Order: sequence, then structure tokens, then C-alpha cells
Amino acid sequence: MVSARVIQSLTTTVNPDGVVAIAPQSETNFLKIKTLGIALDKIQDPGNLGTIIRTATATNIDGLFVSRDSVDLYHPKVVRSSAGEWFNLHKAISENLKTEVLQLQSQGLQVLATVPNSTINYWQIDLRKPTLIVMGNEGSGISRDLIDLADYSVKIPLSNGVESLNVAISTAIILYEVQRQRQS
Repeated sequence: MVSARVIQSLTTTVNPDGVVAIAPQSETNFLKIKTLGIALDKIQDPGNLGTIIRTATATNIDGLFVSRDSVDLYHPKVVRSSAGEWFNLHKAISENLKTEVLQLQSQGLQVLATVPNSTINYWQIDLRKPTLIVMGNEGSGISRDLIDLADYSVKIPLSNGVESLNVAISTAIILYEVQRQRQS
């Protein structure tokens, strides 16, 4: 038991819940993705990563890779914005996302990259097949070398001069299309 002042100094929130825990991190760089996975390239916003984790868990993906140069997977805002789902999703930090993508592709997963200038809409791809979805940085998108590896580059069509969507929203849109196709 500690005072409210001590709790306040240990937490990153304005109104802490009153409980603080410290646990060892067990960093893993290995994931087994058989039917559906996500690879995240240079994601910077912890709220976006936490939201992606929450949505990924809700849509029952096998696992998620984040590139080493993404926001820290263990950042308190990532954990908090996942609404507890951080603990329920298999996830790994990738030293080399290109290598991970190539390995999964060689195991039969189709690779889907989201790019704004594609001529193919995301719903035009058969997402019932084992799939790895590659999503990119909020400002600069996916690295060119990852786009070049993709079996399909797809877009989420936007109208009214909207330049882009938030990466967490874009991920959710595609994950729920996967779910829709696999249920029909």
C-alpha cells in the first residue's frame, strides 16, 4: 500500500486506477501465422497500435508483427488503448519485417499491402485464403521493399478529397472484410 501521491508518480495517466504492477517482459520474435496475420511497418502512434491490437483480437487473427522501428509494443499507452486485449493477442517485434513477410509468403500466405494509388479495392481480393495484411506508417505508408513483395496492393477508396484514413481504422476495415468473406 502506498499513498495516492506515490501512485501518481508511478503512472502515466492523469487519474490512475490505483493499482500498479511490474512484470518481466518476455519478448518474442517468433509467431506462427496460419490463416490471418498483420505486419505493421513503422507504426508511430501508441493509440493506433493499441487499437489495432484490440481490433485484431476481436477479429480472431493468429498474430501480429511490428517492425523494430515502430512504437514500443510495451508502451503503457499501447497496452491501455488495447483495452486489455494486449494480453490476448500473439505478437512479436520483428528485426526484419521483409524477412518475416517472405517467410510467411513461402508458407502459402498471400500478402496484401495497402497503398493509396492502387487500382484494386480491398474487397476485390479473395480474403478467404491465408493472408498477411501489411499496414504502414501513419504519414509515409508502407516501405517500398514491402510493397514490392506483396501479391496484391489494394486501396480503401476515399471520396470528397480525403487524403487518407487513420491506420487503425484502415486495419479494422480490412479485418472486418476478411471476417465477412470468411463467414459467407
